[in-house]
Amino acid sequence: MRIFSKLNSNEYNNQLEKILENKTFDESVKNLLLSMLYKIENGYADYSIVKFNALPKVDFMEKILNIIDKQCFEIKLVIPETEESKPLEHDNVVCKIDADRGSILVYANEEAILYSLIQMNLLQEKYNKNQLEITESKYYRDAINKFLLKAKSINGSEVIRDFDGWSWNNNIKKQSDFEYNLIFQNMMLLNLRLDDNFKEKIYEQNFQNPNLFYQKLYTIILAIIAKQDEKIKNEITTRLNELIRLLFLMEDRVNFLNKIDEFGHKDYKTDVIVRQKIRDEILKPLKEKLKKEYINRNSKLPNKDKIFSVSFLYDILENERKAQVEKLKTMNGYLDPRNFSKQKTNMENECSLLKNVIELSENGDLRKQEIIEFQKEVLKYYQQKIEENLEDKDFLEKVLYEFRYYCMIPITKNEVIGKEPELQESIEKVMNIIIDNCIDKEIITNFSNSASICYAILKYIFITKIIDLKEIQIKINKIKEIQYVNEVQSQIAVSIYDEKEAESIYNETVYNLKSLNVKLNKKIPLFLK
Repeated sequence: MRIFSKLNSNEYNNQLEKILENKTFDESVKNLLLSMLYKIENGYADYSIVKFNALPKVDFMEKILNIIDKQCFEIKLVIPETEESKPLEHDNVVCKIDADRGSILVYANEEAILYSLIQMNLLQEKYNKNQLEITESKYYRDAINKFLLKAKSINGSEVIRDFDGWSWNNNIKKQSDFEYNLIFQNMMLLNLRLDDNFKEKIYEQNFQNPNLFYQKLYTIILAIIAKQDEKIKNEITTRLNELIRLLFLMEDRVNFLNKIDEFGHKDYKTDVIVRQKIRDEILKPLKEKLKKEYINRNSKLPNKDKIFSVSFLYDILENERKAQVEKLKTMNGYLDPRNFSKQKTNMENECSLLKNVIELSENGDLRKQEIIEFQKEVLKYYQQKIEENLEDKDFLEKVLYEFRYYCMIPITKNEVIGKEPELQESIEKVMNIIIDNCIDKEIITNFSNSASICYAILKYIFITKIIDLKEIQIKINKIKEIQYVNEVQSQIAVSIYDEKEAESIYNETVYNLKSLNVKLNKKIPLFLK
C-alpha cells in the first residue's frame, strides 16, 4: 500500500512538515518547500486534465515527498545577482546539484526548487545512465544524458510553471528551454525511448523512413546540446575531424589496412587484452572493498554528508573496459575486407550527420527550421498511431486532449505549434481524422453534414486554453451571406465558451451553411452526454 494513497491536501502538508522536522534546512527553505507543495496542490487538478500523460496526483505527490525525505540533505537558496548566485549565473542554470551529497544550490522560488528536486531524483537514480549503456562515442552518451536530464526537469516542473489553479499559460522563459521541451514532448507523444536500439536505428546502413526519423531526432538533440555545452561541442568536433582524417586515408584501401595492421594494431590489440584482464581481476575484489569502505564512512558521517553510491568507481572502471573492447572491435572491423565498405559507409553517414549538427548548433534560424521539419515527421507517425486505434472510443477521447496539448506546445514565447504556418497542412490532416472519427463514435457533436464546415468550427478546440474540453460550448452566428451563381458564401463567427463568457471568437468563411445540424445563435455542448 502506498504511504500517501489516502492523504488529502492537508495531510500532504502535514506529511511534509513531519519530514522537515528531521531535516536541518533553515526556515526559509522549509517555508519555500511548503509553498511549493501548496502550488502543486493548487494546479494539479487542471494540469492532470490538460496533460495527456500526467501521473496520478497521488503518485506525483508521493514522488516529491520521497525525494525530499530520502534523497535531499541540503538546500541552499540564493537570490539573483548576489555573490552566492554566481555559480548559477556563470553556467546560466537555475540550480546546481551535488547528487553524491544530496545537496542543492537553487534560486529561491517554487518553480526552481521543484525543478531542482526532480533533477536530484534523476541524477541519484541514474535515470539517463540506466537507459544508455553505450560504450562508444562519448559525445553521444553525454549529449543524450544531458538532454534527458534537462528536458525531464522542465517537463516535471510544468505543474507549477504553467498552472496556477485558475488558468493555463506558457511560462517557459528561455528559448533553449522551448527546444528541449518540444523535442521531449515529441518523444512522449510517440512513446519513444533513447536507448541502444535508438543508436542502431540511426546508423543502420539502409536508411528507410523510420531510420531517417531517428536520425533527425538525434541530430536535433545533439545540436541543442552543442549550442549549450562547449565541452560536448568540442568532443563532436574532435570526432568529426577524426572521421574526416580516416575517410581520407581510406581512399587508399590497401595502404590504410596495412597501416592499421603493421603500425599499431597488433600492439594496440595486445595492450587492450592485457588491460582488460587486469581490470577483470581487480573489479570483483574492488567492489567488495568499496562496499566495506562505503559502510564504514557513512557510519561516521551526518546525513547531509553521506556518500550516495558505492558504484561510482566500479562504473568508471567497467566503462573504461567496455570502451577499450569496443575500440578493438572497431579496429578489427577495418581489417576485415568484408566489413571495410560497410564501415566506410557508416563513417561517411556519421561524418555528414555531425557536420549538420555543428551547423545547426551555430545557426538558430536553421535549427528552428529543422525542428519545424521534424514536426512534420512527428505528425505523420502520430497520424499512423491514431489510424491504428480508430475503433477504441476511449482512445479517441484521450486523443482530443492529447492533440490539443501538442498544438499548444510553445516554440517561442509567443508562438505555439498549432499556429505554425508551415505545419498547417500536416496539422489539418490529423485534426480531420480526429474530428471525423470522434463524430462517428458519437463522442462530440456533429455540427454539420459538411466535413469542411465541421473542420472550420471544431479546429479551434485544439488551440483553446479552456482546461476541460467537456465544459466547452460553441455558438455559431451568421454575419453575412454573399450569393453567387451556383452557391452561397457565408461569413460566420465561431464563439468558444467556458461557462458564461466566450474565451475567443473566430471568423470563418464557409459554403452551404444550410448543412448545419445545430441552431444558429445557440450554445451547443462540444461533448455529447
